[in-house]
Amino acid sequence: MHVTSRGFPAWRVRPMSQRQWGDMGILAHICEQRRLSLQSYGRPRMAEERQELLVKVGHQRVGRLMGENGTKIIRTQKYQPTTDSDHRFNTAPNLLETNFSRSGDLDMAVALRQPPEGCIHHTDFGSQYRSNEYQKHLSKHSLKVSMNGKRNCYDHSMVETFFKTIKAELIWHNLWDRRL
Repeated sequence: MHVTSRGFPAWRVRPMSQRQWGDMGILAHICEQRRLSLQSYGRPRMAEERQELLVKVGHQRVGRLMGENGTKIIRTQKYQPTTDSDHRFNTAPNLLETNFSRSGDLDMAVALRQPPEGCIHHTDFGSQYRSNEYQKHLSKHSLKVSMNGKRNCYDHSMVETFFKTIKAELIWHNLWDRRL
């Protein structure tokens, strides 16, 4: 092993270095975040969580500690398209044009669902949003209808990311009983 007879006993009684103490603290945080995230947080998110506590730590160091200690995450499922946009229901133009402002639709939703006249209701090409009954309901409340361009997921990127996170952390980890 290329170690002197005195080297191994000296290594065993040597105190931990500052870096080793830091690694122990980071590893404790990794284990706690792994438990809280239901094993879904990977190296980048673990590092971001640590940095939010004003402790500087790099993604590589977190990755090294996770690898050395066998901390694995549960991988998410690959993307599968679920919306069938090849139908002939009503279609509206894209009024948002990928211009997201938090002060518009979010404030209106918070105001007890009493949107002002001309509020934009933006959806994807899902058949539920394009049905005649749903369209009548929107016009009854004087809502402007806006839809994504065909096969354009970027208009919904914030919402899609949020729901993917919910699915990855809460739904895909469990086996659910079937409804009878």
